[in-house]
Amino acid sequence: MIFSFFRFKRHLFVVSLLTLFVACNEELPSGVIDTSQVNLIVKKIIASGQFSYSQVDSLYKFQVEIDNSENVLDFWIRLRLSDGSEAFIDQLPLKDDGDLSNSGDNRAGDNIYSALLPMSKQFPSGKYVIEGFVLEKNDPSSETRKVFSHYLDYSNESENYPPEIIEIMAPSSGNVNQRITLSVRVSDSNGLNDITEVYYELYRPDGTQVQNSQGITKFPMFDDGNSSINGDITADDGVYTVFLTFPEGQPSGQWRFIFGARDRAGAVSNPVEFDFILN
Repeated sequence: MIFSFFRFKRHLFVVSLLTLFVACNEELPSGVIDTSQVNLIVKKIIASGQFSYSQVDSLYKFQVEIDNSENVLDFWIRLRLSDGSEAFIDQLPLKDDGDLSNSGDNRAGDNIYSALLPMSKQFPSGKYVIEGFVLEKNDPSSETRKVFSHYLDYSNESENYPPEIIEIMAPSSGNVNQRITLSVRVSDSNGLNDITEVYYELYRPDGTQVQNSQGITKFPMFDDGNSSINGDITADDGVYTVFLTFPEGQPSGQWRFIFGARDRAGAVSNPVEFDFILN
């Protein structure tokens, strides 16, 4: 028998808004520059580490000062979430053309390359990384190489709502050594890409909580479309799934699952409980 559980109550969570800081000269931290195979030398990044979206100003100005610019054939940046899960802007050119309105560059030929990143209200609030790539004229390999990273805290100025577990799809009973499939449908008013984690906790019939050998008690569920590994059918559809097997020796009776979800602002869904009878 398949059990479906629906919840529609929504709780408002207001995220603190980041303020826009004046751009500052940031000396590059060690470890983010890989110039071992390039002639270009990155001297410093001129950009803020925080930005808030507004209808008046949605352009984030990014600049980088370099040496050996005569070797540059192509120079561009990519904006993605710092966890690597999604890129929002790709191959945006960095220019030293003095075109203040289009590239944000103040003066041509001063070795300061600039770009205006069009930040969107649809981009989830959170930590991003801006990565710089260069293709040099005299590189016989013709490879594009990464030469810097810059981290950015971004706020889209939207009210943040926690995710919701709106449906549970799981059998109500089963046997030891039987593989069962657990699925939950999750929604988020700020968009599915605002969800960073969906998990379950498990309690034995005597009320004790299950934890693994590393002391972990919250076990991940997946929305990656990897049906053979974890049972998820379609990636990024808001349905998170996991396979689970109760091995020999586990006590029969009523086990309790508690499902939860977390978003990029750290807001957590209300816990949703589901009882499972192990025969």
